[in-house]
Amino acid sequence: MVVNLKIRGIPTVIARLNNVSKEVKQAVNVALQEFGPLVKEEVEASIDGLRAESRSVATGAFLESIQFQIVNNAVKIFSEVPYAKYLEYGTTRMPEGRRHFLNSFGRIRPELNKTIKELIHQAVK
Repeated sequence: MVVNLKIRGIPTVIARLNNVSKEVKQAVNVALQEFGPLVKEEVEASIDGLRAESRSVATGAFLESIQFQIVNNAVKIFSEVPYAKYLEYGTTRMPEGRRHFLNSFGRIRPELNKTIKELIHQAVK
């Protein structure tokens, strides 16, 4: 016995899924555009001693060097001063890193995740 099953509307479903994919990518990009500056500000507040981490300002060069970019659906927060990694991760003389970047992202992450989920839900409605 052979049962033939014909599903109608496959091209319509595929077209809708492609549109949803584009809408989801756009929603994520909107969230990243919104949160990039917020994460940057959180890192700067951490460096300036306004959060739990120790203050890391001597000349102000590190504080003023914080930048953000959106790259491949991700927010990149960074500093190009050569000693930034030592402040973040520590050294033999400073065994405990100050974790300005990591801790700041941890504080922002729940709100970012919530916003991304809301924007994705709106996109797929």
